[in-house]
Amino acid sequence: MNQHKLSILLSVGFSGFFLSFLFFDIELYSVVGLSLFVIFSAKLFLELGEKIEIRDPIILIALTQWIIGPLLSYNFVTDDTFYFMILPESEYMEFVLPASLLFIIGLYFPLGRKAINEDEVLRRSKLLLQKYPHIDILFITIGIVASMLEDSMPISIRFVFYLASNIRFVGLFFLVMGNRPYKWAIFGSVVFLFFTATLKDGMFHDLILWSGFIFIVLSFVLKFSTQKKLLILSGLLFSVFIIQTVKHEFRKYLWSAQQINATSTFTNLVTQKLTGQEELMGESNLNAAISRINQGWIIARIMSHVPVMEPFADGETIQKALIASLVPRIIMPDKVKAGGQENYERFTGLVIRDGTSMNLSIIGEAYANYGIWGGSLFMMAVGLFYNFVQLKLFHWMKNSPTLLFWIPFIFLQVVKAEGDFAISLNHIIKSGVVTWGFFYFAPKFFRIEL
Repeated sequence: MNQHKLSILLSVGFSGFFLSFLFFDIELYSVVGLSLFVIFSAKLFLELGEKIEIRDPIILIALTQWIIGPLLSYNFVTDDTFYFMILPESEYMEFVLPASLLFIIGLYFPLGRKAINEDEVLRRSKLLLQKYPHIDILFITIGIVASMLEDSMPISIRFVFYLASNIRFVGLFFLVMGNRPYKWAIFGSVVFLFFTATLKDGMFHDLILWSGFIFIVLSFVLKFSTQKKLLILSGLLFSVFIIQTVKHEFRKYLWSAQQINATSTFTNLVTQKLTGQEELMGESNLNAAISRINQGWIIARIMSHVPVMEPFADGETIQKALIASLVPRIIMPDKVKAGGQENYERFTGLVIRDGTSMNLSIIGEAYANYGIWGGSLFMMAVGLFYNFVQLKLFHWMKNSPTLLFWIPFIFLQVVKAEGDFAISLNHIIKSGVVTWGFFYFAPKFFRIEL
């Protein structure tokens, strides 16, 4: 990072720090957390178009759900009977802020020199893709076919098909870099198919994450102007807000006994929100949006329940996650499952309905296992691990430049701050194996050197 950008970030951070003290009656830890959020928001925006940096989205989503959501809940949401913060703000932030800060330090600790220049990698990738003009369609087709087959696959291999379905987005990135006729019509069609498929199950996480990744990659490939970046980013944030305000009601319709058209139902709900009598930015909509981004209420529940009612796990869930990530489900059918219900009930004391997915988050799981200081150090170790993985990917890009465009694929579940350690580790390992498989077998089966 050059000196000019560093001075801008420091100025933004200090401004956020002092303005928080002047205008908000919040704890010192919360002020520091808010300042960190402002700094990394500015950093991500300033560097859009210069690189594909996965660490900043990881940090921003984590700070949003672990600090900003709870901070808004403490100060603005007063009537929520379920998603409320059970701990005082100071007690909650005394763990979450230092743990988040050590996580960030781990992510940015200088483990080694980055071996590549992103613009040079982009240039080499474009030259390589010119040799294989149909690789974009090949990857898009693989992804779409895998997504169609995913639900019909045995549970033991379903995750592999889920990963393969995301290959379509790598294909989209290749499509954007090429000169194929009607490429934007193809691009729009693939995105629309993904959107309609998302509506059928009512789960919007992947839609939101891939929309963000597409924006980051397109900014890098097409070198958007500042005005265009602001316009698109504003549209994305507004879309996320709309989704958060309607998704609860949409799921009620979707999961009811009645057969509905998911696309038209979702469109009608959005139209009602935009044109209805209730103000879009009214209190109920804002409260609902805050509750949706607030992972802190679960973390606070864990902190109030452990070790008073449930002893610290002392690494038990971490060990299970390591085993589950390294051993295929076909060999260990009863290994840890996604959804987190067992750990959620154990460490929060709350019971949820069968089929409901609620996770501790990595930071909540860190506390449940190791307490305040041990959990904070564990968060630094997790950050160091992600940092190491990215550094190795950059090293391998010297020989395989298109690997840069696989980074969102490899880190997709890692950026979801509500996911536990098992989900993040399982995804990064298995997506890494799938990526290696494509790079290894593409020359043998398709005569393509990635």
